[in-house]
Amino acid sequence: MSMIKVIQPHSQDFSEPVASLIKVSSGGLLGADKAAFVKRAGADIVAQFSRVKFAADEIPVHMIAIGATEDYGPNRNADGFTRDTCQKHHKTFEKFSKFYRDHLNKNPAKSYGIVKLALWNDTMKRIELVAALNATKEAAVRNGGLLADKEMEKLARGDDIGVSMACKIPFDKCSSCGNKARTRAEYCDSIENGGHCKAGGLKRNLGRVLEDGHILHADNPDPTFFDISHVFRPADRIAYISGQLQKAASAGVLSGAELAEQLGVSAPLTFDPARASVYKIAQQIAALEKLAAAEVTAQHNGQNWMQAALATKQQSLNFAECNNVKLAEVLCALAEAGVVLPVRDFLALTVKNANDDTIRAVTSALDGVYTKLADNPDVINLLETNAYFPAASAPSKTRVWAEKAAFTHSVLPQAVERRAYAAVVRGERPVEFSREKVASHNVAAAALAQQYALYKLAAYSTLSEKYGFCWLTANHCVLQNYVT
Repeated sequence: MSMIKVIQPHSQDFSEPVASLIKVSSGGLLGADKAAFVKRAGADIVAQFSRVKFAADEIPVHMIAIGATEDYGPNRNADGFTRDTCQKHHKTFEKFSKFYRDHLNKNPAKSYGIVKLALWNDTMKRIELVAALNATKEAAVRNGGLLADKEMEKLARGDDIGVSMACKIPFDKCSSCGNKARTRAEYCDSIENGGHCKAGGLKRNLGRVLEDGHILHADNPDPTFFDISHVFRPADRIAYISGQLQKAASAGVLSGAELAEQLGVSAPLTFDPARASVYKIAQQIAALEKLAAAEVTAQHNGQNWMQAALATKQQSLNFAECNNVKLAEVLCALAEAGVVLPVRDFLALTVKNANDDTIRAVTSALDGVYTKLADNPDVINLLETNAYFPAASAPSKTRVWAEKAAFTHSVLPQAVERRAYAAVVRGERPVEFSREKVASHNVAAAALAQQYALYKLAAYSTLSEKYGFCWLTANHCVLQNYVT
C-alpha cells in the first residue's frame, strides 16, 4: 500500500512568484536577464542551467517546487519534506514528471512540456525545477504533447501560474510520535481516543500548533514526484464545491493525501514500479505511450503522403497457409518480419466473416483509440489479459510466409519509404485524413476497435524488441488506422 499526495499551488511562502520565464536570447542567457535569474535562483543554479539544451521553440520556465521543512515549515496541507529528503529525491521530478494541466497525467500525449532539470538549491534550501514548455505545435509534436498556449500567455503578461505537484510515498511519519502510516486509515490518534500520540495524532489534529510552537505534520521521507501541473481551478475551490473545505474547517487541515483522493489524482501508467516490473506489461505501456503520442501528431497533420505507401496497391493477405497454425505463432512470425496487420487483415484473421460494413465501422471507431485506451481506468487489466501477444517462436514455414508479406505490409521505415517512392512514381495520391464519426451506440464496432488496438500494442512492442522503439514505426502504425 501507499499514498498519493498533492502539493497545492503556493502551499509554502517563498515571497516570490512560484513560476517565472527564463528570458534567453539567441546568444544565450546574457546581461540583465542573466542578472535577474541569478538574483532569483543563485549563481550555482544558473551555471547548471547553462549546460541544458533547449530548442528555439521550447520556452524555459523556472519553478520553485518544495521548501525544506526545517526552513519553511510544513506546507498548508501539513506535509513536510526535510532537507535530507529533498536532496535525495528531487531528481525523481526529472525521471518521472512531465508538465500537465490539472493533474491529467495518464497520457503523456496530453502533456504541455517536459522537466529538463531538477535541482536542490542548497543556499535557499528548496527544490527548484526548469521545465521546457511547448511554445509551438512543432515543439509539441517533437515532445509528444500539446501546445502550452495558455501558460505562455500568462507568463508573457508577467502573471504567476498556479503550479501543483503530486508524489507517491510508501508511508509517511507523524512528526511527533513517529508513527508510520501507509494509508490515512493508519494515522495515529490521541491517547483519549485509544491511540498513543501525545500530540493528539494525525487522524484528528493534523496541522495543530503545539505548545512549543511545533506544527504537527506528516513527514514524507521517501517521496517519488511524478507530476507537475498548471492548476486552473485552485484546489481549495474544488474542495469547497465537493464539501471538503467545510469538513476541513471543522476537523483540521485537509491533508495532501485526502486532497489527492478528492481530486482523483493518481500516478501515470509508467510510474508504478510493481507494474513496470512485469515485463510484458511494461513493454505494452511503453508502446502505448509511443502510439498515443504518434496519434496526436497524426491528428495535427491532417494528412500525410506516406499513407499512400500503407494503403495503395495493398492486397489483403492470404491466410490459407496459416490454417493449421496457432494464432500466437502467426502473430509472432508477422512481428518478427516487421508486419503489423491493417484492420482489414486483422478482422479476416480473427473474426473471419467480417464484411465491408464491419471494416468501415471499426475503422471509424479507431479515431483516438490509443488516447482512449491510455485514459481507460482498467487499462492495466486489459494489458495483463491481452490475447494478442505473440508466441515466443513460429514454425519456419510461417516465418517464410510472413517475410513475403513484409514486402507489401511491413511498417518498418525503410520498407514504407520504398513503397512510398514507388507510389509517387506511379502517380498515386495520398489518402485523405478523414472519417465519419462512428455512432456511439455502435458498441460492437467500438469493442472490435479496442481489440485491434490491443493487438497493435502487442505487435508493436514485440516488433520493437527486435528493431527498437522507432518513432517512425509508431507513426506508420497510427497512419494505418486512417485507411481502409
